[in-house]
Amino acid sequence: QVGPSLAKTLGIAYATDISRIIEIKQNKMLCLKITDDGYEEIEVKLPALITVVKEINMPRLPSIKSMKVAKKAEIEIVTFDAINADENRTGLKGSPTQVRKTFVPLHNVNNQMIEGTIAEKTDKLSEILLNLRTEVK
Repeated sequence: QVGPSLAKTLGIAYATDISRIIEIKQNKMLCLKITDDGYEEIEVKLPALITVVKEINMPRLPSIKSMKVAKKAEIEIVTFDAINADENRTGLKGSPTQVRKTFVPLHNVNNQMIEGTIAEKTDKLSEILLNLRTEVK
């Protein structure tokens, strides 16, 4: 929700769940988007904001030198008051979206052991899959 909301605020195009950027041309970008059914190639007008999935990149491991530098680095803590943030534009009060309810989705799992010879198991599995196919229609 953050990506699309930010894109709307900026007045630019957006695409979500991008797994690969295929090509960037003058005013458009060709991307591979993950969908419930697999992948879809989409074209997005630039400028655009994209949200990506973890498979878009394989992070590099840090060098020993950079780990030593990071360990010694001082992290500046910035407080709400230090930046004079407007309370009406931050946190829950300032969020353009509000969470009405959260819940853990139920996962109905029906496991079934199929006994018998390979031929019997194959027949039974075919029967189960055909029944599932008819239920979906």
